[in-house]
Amino acid sequence: MVIQTIPRLRGVTFSIDGRRFQSDRLGRVSLPVTSRAELERRVQVLDTVVRPGVRARFSGWYRGSPTFALYYAVRLRFVDVAGNAIDPAAIESVELLSSNGLPETYTDFDGGRRLWLQGRGIVPAGLHQESKDVSQVVQRVVVDDANVVNQGQQRFYPARSRDARIEVLFFSARFEVRDALFGFPIGSEVKLHYPSGRVERHDLGSDGDIRFRALPRGRYEIGVEAAGWSFDRPMSLSREQNVRLQVISYFDVGVIILGLMCGVLIILFIGRPHLIPVYGKRLSRRAVAASNR
Repeated sequence: MVIQTIPRLRGVTFSIDGRRFQSDRLGRVSLPVTSRAELERRVQVLDTVVRPGVRARFSGWYRGSPTFALYYAVRLRFVDVAGNAIDPAAIESVELLSSNGLPETYTDFDGGRRLWLQGRGIVPAGLHQESKDVSQVVQRVVVDDANVVNQGQQRFYPARSRDARIEVLFFSARFEVRDALFGFPIGSEVKLHYPSGRVERHDLGSDGDIRFRALPRGRYEIGVEAAGWSFDRPMSLSREQNVRLQVISYFDVGVIILGLMCGVLIILFIGRPHLIPVYGKRLSRRAVAASNR
């Protein structure tokens, strides 16, 4: 019995009672069966790499013909909003939804490995079955427990390109740490709390600044190590940002205390002006006595 593959595929492998057969260049193969019922009962259709980077996977029988979905070896490339490449090792998982409604989640992108993604599928066309392109829609890309894409906004076709470019929402952020009163640079490092709870410490430059080129979208907390007091600050990163962090330094505290003391003395003398000459004479006597020693 001669059967025809849908679509026409060369080199598809069929197995029957341990014997193997392959389709010719027109997608036809002759099998030792005599009826459609025997064909569907006895014949095993194997997944087959029909050409480099393309794999045929059996979908089912249609009027005695085997139908196939085609899967393509596709490499996902990740770029930030400025078009700069993002290390695929930073990606925890990617969720894709094919146009035929099949969701799939993929992990382990270390080294930018290729994924087998469906690029063509069988759809009814009147009284026949046809092979048509299948698109893949990006649903989620997870980095540090945060989704860094807008769901459903990016689509690609594995049958048309073996490299899929996915734009992820990574943004640059610049932090500058300054004294709260006088504005001079201060501090030794910043503590960055990622959306996942992971904490990183980064040294500040001599100018009290640090810049991150690519941070994933999400909610962060930023703290400062400095000679003084500061509080962790929440930040929702959804665009490029310049953030100023203030520290109440020990110097500020000393200035404040000195200012308060001067204020108290001024208020005291304004209320009792007759104390000024008396107090001045006492200071003069103490100064003379000290010099005589």
